[in-house]
Amino acid sequence: MENFKEKPVIGLLGGVASGKSFVAAQFKELGCAVITADALAHEELLEEDTKAEILKHFGKEVFDENDRVDRSKLADRVFNDGDKLEILNSLIHPKVIKKTQVLIGEYRRDNSVCAIVLDIPLLLEIGWQSRCDVLIFVDTKESLRIERATIRGLGGGEDLRKREKKQISLDKKRDIAHYVVDNNSNVSAITNQVDQILSEILGKTC
Repeated sequence: MENFKEKPVIGLLGGVASGKSFVAAQFKELGCAVITADALAHEELLEEDTKAEILKHFGKEVFDENDRVDRSKLADRVFNDGDKLEILNSLIHPKVIKKTQVLIGEYRRDNSVCAIVLDIPLLLEIGWQSRCDVLIFVDTKESLRIERATIRGLGGGEDLRKREKKQISLDKKRDIAHYVVDNNSNVSAITNQVDQILSEILGKTC
């Protein structure tokens, strides 16, 4: 892997409920800035112009009593409807990507940040691997991912597999990654892996 001319951008890859956000949090503890697409999307759903578009396409039933978008209800509406999901993505994704680009620029100018971590669920699918200096695959066995997905209200094994069939395969994501974090062990072991990986990455920074 070649040396980086700028502050490295690290992209996280993995399956549904693989623990990418947990791994991202470990990088943050070590001085990295973390950009989380889900958090940016949540912020976007609070914007009045976005709420107006959501109302237009999905109706009042996806709003709560305080006139805020109910993410759970919205997810239920689009989960098994490809057309509705495409509409929602067209409304949210461009704005999230734009905010991500702005944040990358800000963090590159921030001397307190040693690297920038992207926690974007469909990073490969939207072609953002080309904007990353390093790709890390979070490897988590399916049974553990199903357990986590169920706890988070994302459905069971059948729902998880249905979602992943619409995405680039986990094998390809693992193959394209520069590093792999084994997320099947205890917190201490995962923290040590992240520490070692970041040390190697920063060792290649000019």
